[in-house]
Amino acid sequence: PYIKQTINLLEQIGYAATWKENQIEIYFNSLKKVDFKVEADWSAATFFLGMALNSKQCNLLLKKLSQNSIQGDVQQIKIFEKLGIKANFTERGVQLLKTNSSLKQLREDLTNMPDVAQGLAIAAALKGVEVNLAGLKTLPKKESNRIEDLATELRKLKFDVDTTNETLNIKGVPQFQSQLTIKTYNDHRMAMA
Repeated sequence: PYIKQTINLLEQIGYAATWKENQIEIYFNSLKKVDFKVEADWSAATFFLGMALNSKQCNLLLKKLSQNSIQGDVQQIKIFEKLGIKANFTERGVQLLKTNSSLKQLREDLTNMPDVAQGLAIAAALKGVEVNLAGLKTLPKKESNRIEDLATELRKLKFDVDTTNETLNIKGVPQFQSQLTIKTYNDHRMAMA
């Protein structure tokens, strides 16, 4: 989805693109003056969805987020709905309401939205849901090793965490301590999660 989004925007301003297997070719046609809106960031919405999920009650409006987004991360809303969030889309954005959920285990392939992994994993784990995430092979190569570093910090909360280079599995109930330091690894997604 990230590549499709980039190609879509390039085509809007006058480029042509072909994408076959692992090869992308970009051709300049003619630069067009185009008025378009920059979409609100669905990746950043993950952290607010997580806060809503772990609140006792919630009525939160995330402005300018659209259900018809070209961003792959918009699909996370379906996952959070399984966990206990009701999303109402309006002209102003998406309204988040708390609902009941009896989900005990979350199994998701995040190949098309890996940037939501950290926020989703923590939000679900804090709800006591067993988390099994796959499709994370790009995460070790981001600002930090977003699989292993997340596992290290979750273990400080006494979660049972297993990882591979593209999966993350979390079980248990968090145990908070008064003198606990969580490292962020100079990674903004680690800090937000």
